[in-house]
Amino acid sequence: MDIRLETKVSELTEVTQFKCGFAHDVKKAIPRVKIGQRTNGTDSAYHYVYMDGHPHVMGYLYYGDMRENPKDFIDHYCVASIFIKNGKYADYNNNYNVAMSTNLNQAVKNAKKYLRPLPWGEVSGIHYRKFRHKFYESRNHYRDEFNASTGKVGLSRDYLIPELQQLVDSGHVFMDNELHNNIVDMLNKRKAYQEDKQKEIRCSFVYGYMKWNTENYAVVDIEKQPSKSLWQALESTTYTADTLPENIKGRVMALNVLDDDMFVDDVGYKIGDNMFYVLP
Repeated sequence: MDIRLETKVSELTEVTQFKCGFAHDVKKAIPRVKIGQRTNGTDSAYHYVYMDGHPHVMGYLYYGDMRENPKDFIDHYCVASIFIKNGKYADYNNNYNVAMSTNLNQAVKNAKKYLRPLPWGEVSGIHYRKFRHKFYESRNHYRDEFNASTGKVGLSRDYLIPELQQLVDSGHVFMDNELHNNIVDMLNKRKAYQEDKQKEIRCSFVYGYMKWNTENYAVVDIEKQPSKSLWQALESTTYTADTLPENIKGRVMALNVLDDDMFVDDVGYKIGDNMFYVLP
């Protein structure tokens, strides 16, 4: 999918004066939408369409020729959205999600038809790869701790560990105090590592936003990673601050005080822009 369709609203600056008549007509045709461009000045030819209360753009507008290898360069009014399936292109091609027309009126109709807020299931999938990486990176900590502890004992083979565990469980104390402490430490870290390996990457995506002066939360439960095309189909539940389940509320509160892009094991991951993944 075109990476521009994953643009966050926080990366944009609203545009109210338009050099592009296409963007002006789309804003006039679709109630409550706003038009923005990247604050950092890149992609200045693209106008992103968004709506308050949603962290990601609905899509973008472009005037030019986005066709691949055209015989003649012809400007088109282009609308990009995840809801567009342009059969002229493969689904891995950026133009698969683009509708093009040389007619302004038709292009505005395309915008009205296809530009709408992303389903919460789709939003939950945008940052999942980074969350998944953070989750498994945390798992490596337990593995590395255990491997380092075996080095202190001088073990290179795992088959001796159960024998040492049985000795310690029976009350045996090794003559060398440092060796005894290192073996106990290794066995404890092995236990922590074995228990941690059983953890499954189940989580809930949470987005907090204000609507009609009420604090709301969109929650998507993710039991396992769906295939690329099925994120949109994941169901969401909307809560208020009063109805949000306590286990989710507590983790969101704990994550909210952190910097963006921070992961805490057994708690979750703070994306930023009021978006979180919380662990059960």
